[in-house]
Amino acid sequence: MELRNDGVDVSTRSSAWMIIPGFREHFSCTATEVSEQGATLKVFGVLGIPDKFELVIGTKRYDCKVIQKVEHNLRVSFNP
Repeated sequence: MELRNDGVDVSTRSSAWMIIPGFREHFSCTATEVSEQGATLKVFGVLGIPDKFELVIGTKRYDCKVIQKVEHNLRVSFNP
């Protein structure tokens, strides 16, 4: 894993799952630029994705808040 000076992992792409309240299914995505504060998610599309959801990367779960939506990318912050 290669880290920038600010602690952002710039080399790893991880498979991840979005758990959205009210849906039985989990939605797959790719997590990049993962840090302790948040991540960028590559998704099929941003329409219909709520501002808050749970994200699973490997064995870790994060409560997320969307801070930016652009085409097929979501920038999320991790809530404590």
